[in-house]
Amino acid sequence: MAKGLTREGWEETIMKMVGLGANASDEDFTEVLDYLTKNFPPRTTSTIAAAVAAAPAGGAQAADSVGSGKAIFEEKCTMCHNAESTDKKIGPGLKGFYQRGTFSSDGSKVTDESLTKFIQNGKGMMPPFKDTLDAAKIKDVIAYIKTL
Repeated sequence: MAKGLTREGWEETIMKMVGLGANASDEDFTEVLDYLTKNFPPRTTSTIAAAVAAAPAGGAQAADSVGSGKAIFEEKCTMCHNAESTDKKIGPGLKGFYQRGTFSSDGSKVTDESLTKFIQNGKGMMPPFKDTLDAAKIKDVIAYIKTL
């Protein structure tokens, strides 16, 4: 999902799922296809240059952290969060998240520490990532989110 597909790509994926035993009406499959096509289009092959340019000072190490965080975000987070807008998917859109200053779930203040705990432990519909992302990767994701 993180990389997105064209309508044809999603249709092919659904057909593979049918081949593996997925069962639904044609109308249901069409609704799923429409949803996936709309919400998970192909991601453009943008460079990390824009994110790196917006990264805080710190030279190559900061750029590497932002680049790594973007890759992790695209793999783990884009199925639920928009990076390019504030529009909600499953979770809130994260464009301008640090500038907003508060979590939409409970209004608490956004800090590196609070976001780290939120990513590690999850809350509500947000799953915990403490078993799948180590501290360095979470730090990189946060570096990237700060550029949004």
